Amino acid sequence: MEMPLSTLFLTNTLICALLASHLIIRPIKSEHTAVLGSCYSLVALLHVLGYVFLISGVWQVGALRAIAATLLGPLYYYYFQMVLSPHKVQIKRIALHCLPAVFVTLALFGRFTFLMNWVDPLLLLSFWGYLGLTINELVKSKAELKSTKTMPMVFQWLRLLVVTLAVNAFVELLIVWELSTGKLLAESVFAILFALMFLVTNMLTLYCALQRHPLWDWMLETQSNIRFDRNKTKQVSDATTALIKKFTEQLNELEWFKVESGFTIAMAASELGVSQRQLSEAINTETGQSYSQFMNKRRVDEAVKIIRQNPKKPLTAVIYDSGFRTKSSFNREFANLIGVTPSEFQKILTLDVEIQT
Repeated sequence: MEMPLSTLFLTNTLICALLASHLIIRPIKSEHTAVLGSCYSLVALLHVLGYVFLISGVWQVGALRAIAATLLGPLYYYYFQMVLSPHKVQIKRIALHCLPAVFVTLALFGRFTFLMNWVDPLLLLSFWGYLGLTINELVKSKAELKSTKTMPMVFQWLRLLVVTLAVNAFVELLIVWELSTGKLLAESVFAILFALMFLVTNMLTLYCALQRHPLWDWMLETQSNIRFDRNKTKQVSDATTALIKKFTEQLNELEWFKVESGFTIAMAASELGVSQRQLSEAINTETGQSYSQFMNKRRVDEAVKIIRQNPKKPLTAVIYDSGFRTKSSFNREFANLIGVTPSEFQKILTLDVEIQT
C-alpha cells in the first residue's frame, strides 16, 4: 500500500500547490483569498512531508509534519473570520493560536521527553477544537448570510470547507487509533482512504477554479467584494448610486460586455476613474451581485433581446453577439437567470411567431 499512498500524497501536493498559486499569485487579491491560498500552501506542505516521510522513513520529517498540522486548524479559522467578521481579526490573538505548534516543537525536538505522549492528543484536540470553532462561526452567521443575495454562495463554500475539516478530524482520529495498534503509516487503510477523498475534493475544487464556477468565483473579484460584518449594515449612498448609474450607462453605450478578450473590473474601474474596490463594493451594495455576475446578467439580457428580435438566429451567433466567450458559460448563465436553456427559449419564441402568423 506504500506506493499508492505515496502517489496520492504527491498528487494532492501538486493540486494544492496549483490552487495556492491561483489564489496568491494574481494581480488582484483580497485578504481572505491570500489566507485561503496560505491554507492550500500548508496542505500542500503536509502532503509533501507525508510523501517524503513514506519514502525515507526519517522521523524528523514526520515531526515537521506534526508541527505543520497544528497550524492547519488556526489558519482555516482565521480564514473564516476574515470572510465573516473581518473587524474582529486581531494579529495578537492569532499569535496565541500558534502555541500548540510551539508545544509540539518542544516535545519533538526539545529535551522534554515527558511531553511526547501529549503530541497525538494535542493534534486531535486541535483538529476537533477548530472544527467546533468554525462550525460555531458558520451557525451564528447562517441567518444573515442567507438574507442577502450573494451570501448563499459564500455560505455553501464555507459549509464545504467545514465538511472537509470534519472529514479530516474524523480520519485523523482513526489513523491515530490504527497506528496505536502497531501499523505503519504506509499500511494504514484509513490514511489511503483519506488521501483518496482529499484527492477527489481537491480535483473538484480545481475544476471549479478553472471553470470560474460561482462557488469559487465570488472570492476573486476584488480586494473585498464580499465582506460580511454581522454587526454593520451597508447603506446605499448617493455616491454609490451615481457610480452605478455611470457604470451602467458606459457599459451599455460602449458595450463593454461584448469585448472579446473580456472586460475586467480593473479596466472598468480605470475608465470610470475609481478604484477596483470602490466599483466592486458599489455593485455589490446596489445589486447584491459580484462584478462577473452583473456582467453575465447584462450578457444574458442582450441574448434574450437578440433572440426575441430573431428567434431563428443560430445560437452560435447569439453567443458571440451577446458577449459570451464559451457555449458552456452561455448555457449555464442563461438557464440560471431565465429558467430555461437558450435552445428551449428559442423554440418557445419560434412557436409563438408561427402561431401568430
